[in-house]
Amino acid sequence: MTAFLYHNFALPLSRIEIWSEDFPLFAQKLSSYGSPFPNLIGIIDGNFLRTARPGGAGNWISTLDQRVVYSRYERHHGLKFLFILFPNGFVALYGPTSGATHDSTVLYDSGWVNFLHGHEQRTGDHYCFFGDSAFAMSRYMQTMLKGAMLTGGRSFNALMSRIRIHVENIFASKAMVFSRFSSDHDLHLGKSAVHEQYIIATFLMNVRNIFYGNQFLDAIGPDRRLRLSLAGFLNKRFE
Repeated sequence: MTAFLYHNFALPLSRIEIWSEDFPLFAQKLSSYGSPFPNLIGIIDGNFLRTARPGGAGNWISTLDQRVVYSRYERHHGLKFLFILFPNGFVALYGPTSGATHDSTVLYDSGWVNFLHGHEQRTGDHYCFFGDSAFAMSRYMQTMLKGAMLTGGRSFNALMSRIRIHVENIFASKAMVFSRFSSDHDLHLGKSAVHEQYIIATFLMNVRNIFYGNQFLDAIGPDRRLRLSLAGFLNKRFE
């Protein structure tokens, strides 16, 4: 069952092109919610999944070089995933990559920015994502401001923090629903398919959002078009 869900439903989570027809609606709803960017379609963030040390206690059979998955920033072993939270409540996911990989590198490897560039070339419509200051700012990626700022810059960060917090709430919700991922002691790389289980959990969270919604949908406000867009996720998978 795990293999069936992973290959048939979970893997396509990285295919943001299935939502291209909804980009105008996404931009409209985020703009109405307070975004100063009229073409913003999703909030993006990296997530570090802590795992047990390869070769450590309880994971001695793993032959993976622990330095490959060790993050100096997190001071822990783990895997890096990248998420996009769309206004319809859908969570797109790319990964895993080495825990030591920088968020900007993961974003480049995901191909999501290249897709937005190609979409603009084909249609003339320019869209962008938003994330924290760990990402490199570009035409298709807007970020929080950093360094010394005047009042306008601080106000901008405060406004966007109110929007960006919802993607972090998704991580917290997943940890509550799937308590397995709230502790690294049982997440053994090489001993169990940790990355497959995490991707499947993200897929199941999307299915859950179809029926119960999430904080992002509640904050943006009721919109039948957004709920229908999310409900069409399973159909889009087979297109």
